[in-house]
Amino acid sequence: MMKPVLRLLIVVLLLNARWLPLQAQAFGQIENKLIYVESSDPGTIDPITSDNLISRRIVEILFGGLYTFNEDRQRIPEFAIGYPDSSADYTSCVVHLRPGQVWSDGHPFTAEDVYFTYLAATNPESDSPNREIFNFIRDMQVVDSLTLRVEFIKPVKAPEKYLMFFIAPKHKFMNTRVTRLLTYCRQPVVSNGGYVFKASSSKEYYFERNPHYQLRGKPKIESISLYIHPDQRTHVPNLVSGLYNLVPYVPPANLADVRNNAQLVVTPYSSNSVQLIALNCQNEFLQFREVRRALNLAIDRASLLSSFYLNNGELLSGPFPPMHRGYNPDVKPYPYAPGTAKQILADLGFRDQDGDGVLEKDGKPFRLRFLVPQILGDTELDRLFKSIAEQIRQIGVDVEIRQMVGSNFDYLIAQRDFDMAYYSWYMQNQASPFPLFVSQEARPGGKNIANFVNPLVDSLLYQAEAQPDLEFQTKILQQLHKIIFQEAPWVFLWHLQHHAAYYRYLKGVSIEPFNFFTTVENWYIDTSGL
Repeated sequence: MMKPVLRLLIVVLLLNARWLPLQAQAFGQIENKLIYVESSDPGTIDPITSDNLISRRIVEILFGGLYTFNEDRQRIPEFAIGYPDSSADYTSCVVHLRPGQVWSDGHPFTAEDVYFTYLAATNPESDSPNREIFNFIRDMQVVDSLTLRVEFIKPVKAPEKYLMFFIAPKHKFMNTRVTRLLTYCRQPVVSNGGYVFKASSSKEYYFERNPHYQLRGKPKIESISLYIHPDQRTHVPNLVSGLYNLVPYVPPANLADVRNNAQLVVTPYSSNSVQLIALNCQNEFLQFREVRRALNLAIDRASLLSSFYLNNGELLSGPFPPMHRGYNPDVKPYPYAPGTAKQILADLGFRDQDGDGVLEKDGKPFRLRFLVPQILGDTELDRLFKSIAEQIRQIGVDVEIRQMVGSNFDYLIAQRDFDMAYYSWYMQNQASPFPLFVSQEARPGGKNIANFVNPLVDSLLYQAEAQPDLEFQTKILQQLHKIIFQEAPWVFLWHLQHHAAYYRYLKGVSIEPFNFFTTVENWYIDTSGL
């Protein structure tokens, strides 16, 4: 067995070796390596427990699934042979796997791996943040080592749509209870995608080409390095200096610089997320719908979107952005109407009795704790939070900003230790709003972080989940959009457009928010035009 000191030395040498090509690139020697940067550590990077956009990107690099997307956003088989064979009533299908496929350690890839992933992801004891992607699957059975039978809760005519999840290796786990504490979840040394995890530190992750992967062809880029630099102000300058060749997110303040650089390509893409402020409906004042509506009217979304994001986005009227089928075009965003907001509060009996500028009701001042994430170097985001707080103060509500980093922020969200909380909802494909609004999730650790309880909303959510007719389901979701707008458990801000920047010698690049690196095996470096 390798001694701990020797193992540590090997990891250090691997990571130091990665820095040498990066320095060489800065001095003009471009190697066959992809080097990109993120602002925070991804946490866990396995298919079961990954819970953020940064970790999702790594999962795309390391893992594959039964079906995937090509460059044209078409669903194509990956580890499956062809498309599923559906039953006559479309309530089940049979999936055949490609023979001869192996994991990066040479272990055979079988139907047991797919079944294990399904069981682990849906296990209530697993740290699985995205189990709702399996909501349409009633059951799964292993027919033989290369054949699966999948049953759905309702008829589906394109079953591959619900089989797009990444697959974990069964032989690396003791049971289906998969938590973030497992070493494998942070260092998945066995994978089935184009690249294999090799080393990591607090500042870097390093991946090498998987010699066993051939499904999209042999990956063209030799290795991928991810650098963690929390200060986003350094990302674009370091890109320009040659320390990276890709920046997945260009802050709006840097867009002009990268667009004016002839060596760089700037690609816009939908963030596939919505930015919101959760209003804790268990708060003694926020439990009332009219109070929540007043707060919505107090925020000038249009000016904030213009000032901080240069209008690279769209204002929201509810939980769904325009690209989602649940979006209701007849529902318009709340206008900026601080006068109306003040009148609503006055009609409810709020008064500034002592002249300190803060309203009171029944002798209690209207004060709110505004929980926000702290991101090192993102001074624009800090200014945004202060602007929102100041606008709310203008209607007589005192706001205390509580800024927390990473796990501390997540813990306070889980414990509902806030009155208002800035939040981003990242949507995978046509993600269901079910966990965000259903009453059963209004609990510590649940996903209904606004503690919003509404029997009508619950009823519509369950109808939408069980509805086999996609057109009728869309109508239900659009009705939900309208009701949630009226109930105002959140302040719906905007849906943003993001931009990636990379060097022109990086070819074959196809970028989507939740499929950023899905086709990375086909990316390549071409210096012939330099």
